[in-house]
Amino acid sequence: MRVHGYTTSILLLLWTILRLSIVRSGCPNPHKIHPCSCLKSKSILECEDVTQEDTLSAVMQVSKKHKVVGVELNAVVFRYIPHDAFDGTNIQSLVITNSSIISLSDTDYAFKGLEESLRVLEIKNCSYVNSWDWTQLRNLLKLEELEISNSELLELTEEFLKISSQPLVELDFRENHIQWLPDNAFASFKKLERLKLGKNDISVVKRSMFPKPAKKLQTLGLSYNHIKELPEDIFSDMPSLKFLYLESNPIRVLDEKVFKPIWKQIKMLIMYQNLLICDCRLMWLTKMNHKLKFIHGSCSAPPRL
Repeated sequence: MRVHGYTTSILLLLWTILRLSIVRSGCPNPHKIHPCSCLKSKSILECEDVTQEDTLSAVMQVSKKHKVVGVELNAVVFRYIPHDAFDGTNIQSLVITNSSIISLSDTDYAFKGLEESLRVLEIKNCSYVNSWDWTQLRNLLKLEELEISNSELLELTEEFLKISSQPLVELDFRENHIQWLPDNAFASFKKLERLKLGKNDISVVKRSMFPKPAKKLQTLGLSYNHIKELPEDIFSDMPSLKFLYLESNPIRVLDEKVFKPIWKQIKMLIMYQNLLICDCRLMWLTKMNHKLKFIHGSCSAPPRL
């Protein structure tokens, strides 16, 4: 009888543990997180057309008991994101799209509780981004990927440099209206591997804007801007650069001195829809080793080319 009773107790204990793990994993009860929903296959919380900051806080309060790893906010209208809305959760990815958010936080820092978990922050097609205080992100010690795209970000201010202590490996600022970059815009982001600045209004780039040396930088995207010329030292001390995108810029000359520092390592160079003059100044290209390289461009002059 004792053996039977002991066995029964063990089984009850295991069942209790299993039941608790089931309750605390995956998605919350859908009725308790309305108007949000949860994608069970990925444990991602989705909120759409929310206009009250307290609604987000209430939904996240329920979600604290579950293993939700991502949050997607679409078409929300907030004055700010409550600084403690995510406190007690383990959110690793936060995506905000098609939204109007005046400020990232109601205090001087954002996303309390995500300091050690948030790795990906994506902002797409959002309003008021140009007035956000970048220093509010300073406590996100694990942030690796930051995307601000299609959001009318006109410039990167000096405040942006204050988040360079984060272990950011990817910065994506495509499809904004960035016209100007500080001389040292990305210089302090030493771990940067991918920098995407395509489809902006940038006309000037300088070597001082990037880490030196840029030991980890593998991808540099500058397509669809207004860059007319590249400084002679622009690619110096970039030993890992392999993918370079320069299409749709009014660049007319490919100077050997500019590309020589990276030519042996480059894997892909895209220069479609440029204003390249294909004359004797491009003779150096015919003498270079093109093995294992994907190079595409087009000539605007002379006409026969």
